[in-house]
Parts: sequence; C-alpha cells; structure tokens
Amino acid sequence: MSGASPEPPEKDHQVSHRTLEGWQAGLQSSFDQAAIGMAFVGLDGHWLRINSALRQIVGYSEKDLLATNFQSITHPDDLAADLNYVRQMLRREIRSYQMEKRYFHKKGHALWVLLSVTLVCDADNNPLFFFSQVQDITERKRAEEALREIDERFQAFLNNSPSPIFIKDTEGRYVIVNRRFETALRVRQEDIRGKTDAEVFAPGQAAAFRAHDLQVLRAGASMEFEEVAQHEDGPHTSIVCKFPLLDAEGTVYATGGIATDITQRKLMEEALRRSEARYRELLDNTAYGIYHCAPDGQLLEANPALASMLGYSSKEELLTLNLAKDIYRNPEDCARLFQLSRQSGRLREAEAVWRRKDGKPITVRINGRTLRDDRGELLGTEGIVENLTEWRELERQFRQAQKMEAVGRLAGGIAHDFNNLLTVISGHTEILSSLIEPDERPRRSVEQIGKAAGRAASLTRQLLAFSRMQILQPKVLDLNVVVAELSKMLPSLIGEDIGLIFAPEPKLGRVKADPGQIEQVIMNLAVNARDAMPQGGKLVIQTKNFVMDADYARTHPPAIPGQYAMLTVSDTGQGMDAETQSRIFEPFFTTKEQGKGTGLGLATVYGIVKQSGGFIWVYSEPGQGTRFEIYLPRVDEPIALAEPGNHGLANLAGSETLLLVEDQEDLRGLVGGFLRENGYTVLEARDGIEGLEVAEQHHGQIQLLVTDVVMPRMGGWELAERLVSLRPGLKVLYLSGYSEYSVAHHAAKYRPGTLLEKPFLMNMLAQKVREILEKPN
Repeated sequence: MSGASPEPPEKDHQVSHRTLEGWQAGLQSSFDQAAIGMAFVGLDGHWLRINSALRQIVGYSEKDLLATNFQSITHPDDLAADLNYVRQMLRREIRSYQMEKRYFHKKGHALWVLLSVTLVCDADNNPLFFFSQVQDITERKRAEEALREIDERFQAFLNNSPSPIFIKDTEGRYVIVNRRFETALRVRQEDIRGKTDAEVFAPGQAAAFRAHDLQVLRAGASMEFEEVAQHEDGPHTSIVCKFPLLDAEGTVYATGGIATDITQRKLMEEALRRSEARYRELLDNTAYGIYHCAPDGQLLEANPALASMLGYSSKEELLTLNLAKDIYRNPEDCARLFQLSRQSGRLREAEAVWRRKDGKPITVRINGRTLRDDRGELLGTEGIVENLTEWRELERQFRQAQKMEAVGRLAGGIAHDFNNLLTVISGHTEILSSLIEPDERPRRSVEQIGKAAGRAASLTRQLLAFSRMQILQPKVLDLNVVVAELSKMLPSLIGEDIGLIFAPEPKLGRVKADPGQIEQVIMNLAVNARDAMPQGGKLVIQTKNFVMDADYARTHPPAIPGQYAMLTVSDTGQGMDAETQSRIFEPFFTTKEQGKGTGLGLATVYGIVKQSGGFIWVYSEPGQGTRFEIYLPRVDEPIALAEPGNHGLANLAGSETLLLVEDQEDLRGLVGGFLRENGYTVLEARDGIEGLEVAEQHHGQIQLLVTDVVMPRMGGWELAERLVSLRPGLKVLYLSGYSEYSVAHHAAKYRPGTLLEKPFLMNMLAQKVREILEKPN
C-alpha cells in the first residue's frame, strides 16, 4: 500500500504467500468458479490471488493485477474511505467492512462495485492478508443516478397520480414507488425500496411479476399484463403497462410500470358472466320454447325446448328455418300475429297451430314482444311458447267424459222408468197367459207381447250397462280363465276367415268383476272386430299385468295410478278416424248401415268397464286396425268359489206378512195383488217414510220387507236399515232396475240372494220371496 496506509507487520511476503497457499488449497475450486469477484490482498495492498469473475469486472489480466495494488485502480474520491476501513481492521477495531466504491476499468471508465473485505489472521490472531469480495453494481448505481436526476415536477406527477406507479432496476429491485402504490399495497417506500417482488409478494404472484419484467427487458418495448395484487381491502386486479427505461446510450437500466385497477370492471364482468350463464341455463333447461326471430320471420335464436317441441334434433337445425314459412301451419296466422305484435308491441296468450318436423300439428300459446332499436326501427320479435296440444286433448277427453256422463244419467233414468213399465207389462202378460187356455187364439198375442217385453228388457239392460247403473254380481276372478272359456265359442262367432290368437300373461293378477258382464264385453268387442274385417284378418286377445304411473294416468283421465290387469282386444280391420273414435261409446251411435246393429254394443262395454272400477281406451287409424285396452284394478283376494244353487221350491205360496214399498203405483198394485193371491198378507207404502209409518202402526209381525231401491224422500236401503234395527229378524228383498250412485256406495248392504232385478216375472218374484223366507237367519 501507499504511505497513506498503515505499516504492515514486520513479516515478509513469503510468509503471507505460504500461509495463503495453505489456506487456499481447499478453496481453490470454489474460488476460481465463483460468480462474484474474489481476491486475496496482502497487508501492503498488493494483489495476491484474483479469480476470473473479478478479472472480468475490472478488465485486467491476473498478471497485470499482481504487478500492482488495489489502490492503483481505486477512484481517488473513494480511496480515503477505503483506507480508513483498512486501518480500523489492522487496529483490530473491526474485523470486516462493506462499502460501495468505484474501480477504474482497464478501458478507462469507472465502474461501481460493492466491496466486502474480511481480515484473515493466524492462530495467534496475527493478521495475514485481506479476503475481498467484489460485485459489479454499475447498472444499479446508474439506475439510481438516473432516478435522482428526475426533476421535482415528475416527482409531483408520480405522487399525485391516481394509479400505482413503480420503477425497478434490471434485477427486479424496487427503486421508487408513488404514494398511490404505497396506499394500495400498504407499504412504505423505505420498506420496499431495494427489495424484489419475491420479498414483497406471495411466491406465485412474485414469479408472474418477474416473468413480465423479463419479457419487457428482452423485448425492449412496452407491454401490458393483467396482474393480481393484495391491496388493503383484498385482492385487486390491474392492467399493468410495463416499459423499459433507457439511458443516453440506449441501454436498458430500469423498468417502469403504471397500474390501472380493473377490479370493479372484473367484478362487473364476472357478474355479467354469471348472469349470462344463469340466463343460458334457464334458456336451455326451461320446459317452454323460446325464440328470437328477424322481422321476416327467420329464426335467430331458439332454445332446446323449442327444438324438442317441434321435433328437431337440435336448435342449430331449427335455426335454419323461417317461423312464418316453415313452422306456422297457416302463414296467414303468422302474418296476423306479427301485425298484432307490431301494433301493440306485445303478444299475450295468442294461440296458433304450428307444424312439427314430421308434419303433425301442435297447438301453442305465445307470449312475446316486438324488439326495436333507439330509433324505433324494427329488429325482430321474441316469444315464449307453451305447447297446449296435450292440454287441448285432455280438455277434449274431459268434455267427452262429461258428455258420456250426462248421456249415461239420461239413459239410466229412462231405463229405470222403462223397467218399471216392463215389469208391469211382463207381469200382466204372465197373469193373462195363465188365464188363457193353450189352444185359444188370444194366447198367441199374449206370447208376442211377452217376447217384445223381453227384447225391450234386453235393450234396457244395455242402457243400464252404459250408464253404469245395472246390478252387477262381482266376484274375484282370473281373466285368463274367463277368456280361455270364451275362446272355445268365439271362432264360430267371428267366422273361419278370422284367425283368433289368445296371448295370456302367465301370472296375471286377479280382478273383481261380474264374469257374465266381462264375457259380454269380450263378445261385443269380438263382434265389432268381425264387422271391421269383412275380408278376414286376425283377432288378438291379450292379457298382461300393468303398473300405471302418475305420468300415464295424467294423460289418460280419469285413470288413477295403481296396479291393473290389462285386457287387450285388437284387430287388423279397417280402423277408425279421430271423429269416429270420439263417438264410438255413445249409445245408439253406429257406423253400420241402417237396420244392422243397435249402437249399444260399445256403449255397453264402456258402462261395464266403468262400473267395474276400470277404464277403457281405444287406439285406431284408418286402414291400421283397432286396439281396445281395458284396465281393471288388481285385487289381492282369493278366487271366488261357485255358490250352491237352489233347486226349485215345492210351494210358492205363503201366509207370512209382507211390507211392500214401491213408488210406482201400477207396479205396486201388480206385485201386491199377485202376492195376496198367493196367500200373503201385504202392507203397502209409496216410499220409505210411509213404509216406516205403516210398520210402526202394524202391531203384528212383518216377516219380509219388499222394497224398491230408488224412491223419493227415502230410498229402500235406508228404509231397510232402520226397520231391521227396529224389528230384528226382518228379512229384506230389494227390487231394482239399476244401482243408483247412492245405492252403489252401500253395495255391501246387499246380502246374497236379497236382490231381484227389474224387469222380472211374477213367478220369479214368488220364488225369490219363498227363497228368502225359508232361508235361516
């Protein structure tokens, strides 16, 4: 060192070199390959060892440096401070020091370094040499110097800017940040200056920020990035414009950045995205069709529900169509609704008929509006579409059911009165027949009257079957057994040119119905099928178990969900159109030519099925045959056993007292007179109230109550209930031509053998009276 430096201890250089060589032996590899400059300097200031990194920093070769000392390349302005630290170390006041100083490069220019010096001593604490570490900080110092040259007006701009602004050196250390940056990120300039992103932000964010800086440094041009940073009120997203700072020579010495907070915009965009997603989800998942079309009717937007409603595989396929030309069955309807929409601006509950892809019509209800721009120019229309086809079909079915119900009530009322008349006619015919000798001419006329009454009674029973007011004798039965027995005689009924196929379900559920009436149902359907196949064909009768769910029941009113046994009768005949199908169950409706058929066959089928608790559906198309499906509720009861019959009565006359209650005077007179002629004492009443009064006034025994079921004021079932409670042991015989609704609710009160169906013969009445009277209680 120069004279300004302290005198070194009295030891020659050889000692230092020998000690250095021994101390350096284990460090040689790391020393030579270190990324920062390193050197061993003698106590006199001469270089002893210089690594490659240091030689590159100052531009000198090792030979050049070994021939001089560190003072020769130190900037004069920095030498005094450097030597002062050296004296302090030699006086043992400090062991090491660090300072920023300037070296002269071999090319003559000064460069800034960060110098760290440590004094190395021997085991006796005697100083041996200095170990120096040198980092080139020229670029950083240049950036700092450039920043210091920023005038006050620019500082004012930085600090008053509403956007965070920052400047970093090329190594990513923050050199300056403005007040907005401090406020937003809750940092102070003195705390962030000199630090990198990795020391300030989370690792992921810091890596992203540094990657952006490097892109700008490599490109040497401004670039924009979207970055997220943690602000005082949570994470904020900003668009950061980063740009390089160049010195006079065009070298990048720093990067700057200005951030524009877009957090609220991002929140609004996210809210809009969620809103659009919810709208799209609603549009795609709603059961209603939604469309948007141009003024000329061309579809611009549609949801999947509308495509499905119209039978298209996707909305994209649908968007190739024009609403007016391709979807409205009648283009004039479209023009009318478009005009209405343009006049009022809206469409409310407008109904129209559209055409599906397969050509089938559907009825729709449209609610929509006209779309216009700010100038009032027409942009198009949009609408919400509801498919009413199913509802209209249900309405039609409901109206048909109401019509059938009304016709049934009318038919039942007529049949009731007609049965009373037929009973009177048949009764008097029977009496006249017994008074006329077999060979007398009037007897033939009387027999013809009786036959006519019998045919009239048959028609009446069919009307009652349709109106569901006939008297049934339901039993638990297996439909397979009923059909199998009937199949033995059906071939002779339908003819040889019609093939009969019976396909039973092996484990068919049981039903509760009148077996005779079920046979009549099958016979009527078979006869209808025969008439529909004049050239021959195939008749298929099938049984199967059927579980009806709520969806099926909803579209087949008045069915209710449950377990059913289904009886299907189908043919390959002529089929029917929709208009004919809507009327086939009406009484006296027939498609046969005049003089053939009464029009009561299918009406009878309808009534029997309904009264048995089931329902019937027909499916047919012209030329495609017809299929009748009958659904009867399944029951979990054993098959009914055949009841033992009564094989005649020795004597039909009697001496018991009977109470006869009948509101029809002529019928009451006929029955009362007949019973008296057979030895009975007969008390008569016109209705239930009068029957109670007569029974109360009679102090003797009354063995049998003979009563009509349906009467004004009080019916037969209520009368019987009250009299049986007053007179225990009283037996009851009901007379009825049909089971009125109120009576049907009390069907359990009918005991076996206590019902006589109108019209009846007097001999049948006498047999039933004796049967009941002689049966033990």
